[in-house]
Amino acid sequence: MVTRQVVVVIILLDHCLDEGVPWRMQCRWFNCMQSIMQLRFNFSHIPREGNMNADELAKNGHGLPMHSSQCWTAPPSFMLSLLDRDKLGLPFSRLYMT
Repeated sequence: MVTRQVVVVIILLDHCLDEGVPWRMQCRWFNCMQSIMQLRFNFSHIPREGNMNADELAKNGHGLPMHSSQCWTAPPSFMLSLLDRDKLGLPFSRLYMT
């Protein structure tokens, strides 16, 4: 299964995929790719358990309507306990006791 993330990596690594870009966006695409090609970066996969903060933000965003976004000037309340644990270096666990 090819995910959206894999498609982005493929496009960034093989920037010759320019032919699929709509003509109205080609100039922006070219400028963006020129800037990106000057950067040095590595791609790696971090499992959800390795980044609970990103996982929580993704779960929050999953419930948003299509083509919408959220912006915060401070950490949202649902993130505060995770950020505190992260700051203190405490481990995270998905083990739930019932």
